[in-house]
Amino acid sequence: MESASLEERITRLEERVGPPFDFHRSSCVESLTAVAEKLRQVKSTREAISQIWSKISSLRMFLDPELEGRAASSDAVKCNIVLSGEQHVKQTADRLQAVSNLKGNIDTKHLEDLPACSSKLQPLVHVHISQQTTADQQSEEIAQLLTIYNEFISVISRKLLEWNNLLLSYEEQNQGDS
Repeated sequence: MESASLEERITRLEERVGPPFDFHRSSCVESLTAVAEKLRQVKSTREAISQIWSKISSLRMFLDPELEGRAASSDAVKCNIVLSGEQHVKQTADRLQAVSNLKGNIDTKHLEDLPACSSKLQPLVHVHISQQTTADQQSEEIAQLLTIYNEFISVISRKLLEWNNLLLSYEEQNQGDS
């Protein structure tokens, strides 16, 4: 009830202050709400910008060339880098040793003869493809013949049933007449 009376008072005030009420124009409450929302957005944007400004000084410290020189020149840092990569170096060495041990399996006569075998298999591939095409065509023809056969058998079955019913009716008439 209070909101209705407040709205009515605002409407009267708008009528006194401004021109007659325009239906296309927003009310004072709607305008104030829009302004408050824009102020909230500006405040959140300002907070984000202030956080970014506070981080710029720390970023400048990391971009300083003197810091890079000090970090790279430290022997302790170099030692830590080498020690942290030790496990990776050992794993890589083990893998290379395994490849070296398996090299005898790769350098066999069978693998050397592979190109010659491939050239011998190429005509067989062409024959296989042509046979596959022929088999597909024959499968389609068989499917068509089976469809025709099934239709033919269906027609014959219907005719036989008709004739059977006709004979049964004649036999019933003959039994009824005798």
